[in-house]
Amino acid sequence: METILGGGLRRIGDTRIEIIVEKSRSEEEKLGAVKALSELSYELENDVLVIAGDNLFPGSLRPMVEKYSGETIIALYDVKDFELAKLYGVVQIDNGVRIIDFVEKPEKPSTTLVSTGIYIFPKNVLNVIEQYLREGGGGDKLGEFIQWLYRRVPVYGHILNGEWWDIRDTRSYKSAIEALSRRLGYSNDTSCEETTLDNNAC
Repeated sequence: METILGGGLRRIGDTRIEIIVEKSRSEEEKLGAVKALSELSYELENDVLVIAGDNLFPGSLRPMVEKYSGETIIALYDVKDFELAKLYGVVQIDNGVRIIDFVEKPEKPSTTLVSTGIYIFPKNVLNVIEQYLREGGGGDKLGEFIQWLYRRVPVYGHILNGEWWDIRDTRSYKSAIEALSRRLGYSNDTSCEETTLDNNAC
């Protein structure tokens, strides 16, 4: 099915996979994550699970999906480091795991619990992205949308168990692959002499 973002179909077994590719030819033409999701929402009939492409985690999202009851849920992770928390959307939750504060990349984080870029959105929430954009919201960062959203509708957290890595650059990619390889018991030599990553990662 062709959409405004372009598209193609794939099938794995009995599962139908649709790949929708944004039709941008340069950085300047890119819609950004929020605008792209808004455009895509016209083609969606159901609630959606959104996973940012810079996530790496070995655990299952099944508990998060099973917890979903029609309200927005975002996956959270405790980075246990206030300096590291400055790089993310920092979250405070109440006893019911409802988001009561969300600040994108704060200078002085109040907690070390951060948003991972994994979300479950009900279809009706996707429909309010246009309102967010009309009010001057940015088109690129979903974290800023969540910061706007939690003040208007209930947004809940789900704390991930196990390990989680955010792939911010080639250095963090290399570090994550090394850690995951060790966890899985693989021999993985990613020394700078043999890696194909940019030399700036070494």
